Amino acid sequence: MSDAIALDADIAAIAAAAPSFDETIPPAVLRAAIEAAPIPAVRTELGRVEELSIPGPAGPLRARLYATDAQIRPLIVFWHGGGWVLCSIETHDALCRALAAASGCAILSVDYRLAPEHKFPAAPDDAIATMIWAAENASRLGCRGGAIALAGDSAGANLAVAASMAAASHGVALSHLLLFYPPLDPGGAGPSHTAFAEAPMLSARMMQWFWQLYLRPGDDMDPRAAPTLAGSLTSLPATTVILAEYDPLRSDGEAFAARLRAAGCTVELRLFTGVCHGFASLFGLVAKAAQAVDYAGARLQDAFLSSM
Repeated sequence: MSDAIALDADIAAIAAAAPSFDETIPPAVLRAAIEAAPIPAVRTELGRVEELSIPGPAGPLRARLYATDAQIRPLIVFWHGGGWVLCSIETHDALCRALAAASGCAILSVDYRLAPEHKFPAAPDDAIATMIWAAENASRLGCRGGAIALAGDSAGANLAVAASMAAASHGVALSHLLLFYPPLDPGGAGPSHTAFAEAPMLSARMMQWFWQLYLRPGDDMDPRAAPTLAGSLTSLPATTVILAEYDPLRSDGEAFAARLRAAGCTVELRLFTGVCHGFASLFGLVAKAAQAVDYAGARLQDAFLSSM
């Protein structure tokens, strides 16, 4: 794993214009700035976009349902990234729209309580409750009943894994797990954390800042935060892991895919070269974002076809 970074030209221009990380900025201020100036990704027009409020463990959670039309479609629950501290369903609107179009499925994007105001395990508690609610209410949402899929990017992918590990005990059938560059190791022990410590968009220092705001002492040993510590992963569904070449979290995804294979799970890992963390959200701005979304959509289509 070389530490030389040679980004594709389209994402290099975006990374060069991105502001430098400043950990002295209060999270609430940074959050507001990101919400006020979201990434200008291309917005896919869809026939069905509905605002929802669903029950969570500590109160209602804002959600949005995306689909190409009103036909009955398989349901995917999606959680946004942002280090459990930043972002929302608004910042990930373009990605969810694109994923709905590419997969032919309905995407239920759901907010969750953010740190540091709400430390772990608030976020996975919300994610698990959302998963259960979605499985029980798929038909009411105009979606296909039965197995659902879970998906997320970055911190949201971590939550998707936490929810998937709880699915069997709550009687939720899963057809697939889709993960975009998940953070799964609070200790940052993998080689990519060193090789790409200064990567654009997400540095190793920034990732540790997120972990510190999210976890209390000792939480890093909880499999809901660090799924690679789980005793068994045999209950997890077929999984797709999408990674960026220049990302401190690359090793997390690679190690998790290896764990899944060792557990006998079906897993497919796709590494996109020349890009960095968060590239899939740059839909319409970065060529490989569209490639990643198309690949993810095809994997989801295949998963639901095989579960019929």
